[in-house]
Amino acid sequence: MRWHFAGIWETIADAIPDAPALAQGEVRLSWRDYEDRAARIAAGLAAAGLGPDAKVGLYAYNSNAYLEAQFGVFKGPRRAGHANYRYTEHELVYLWTTPTPKPWCSTPSSPAGSPRSATTCPS
Repeated sequence: MRWHFAGIWETIADAIPDAPALAQGEVRLSWRDYEDRAARIAAGLAAAGLGPDAKVGLYAYNSNAYLEAQFGVFKGPRRAGHANYRYTEHELVYLWTTPTPKPWCSTPSSPAGSPRSATTCPS
């Protein structure tokens, strides 16, 4: 059997749905909520025509939203490309103008200079 992160996380959500999965400050998400939010992101990506093995870039600070987006991308199963907020402007321009990954997914609190093509991930 071949395992994938999304499959493992879904198995955990089924086994212990009310247990805490993510915590950031005062915000806590159960495994049920984490899986539900990731499923909505996955559905949005699919509705946008991004099928299995599509490459989706993620540009956001370390946060629950980042982890939810990553889980949603993996549910495709798609591949996530990550951009670190410490990248220089030159490095970011290169990443955003090369053919893959497309599209880029950011969060409302993403670092300044998010790509113009970035889509805000559903929450």
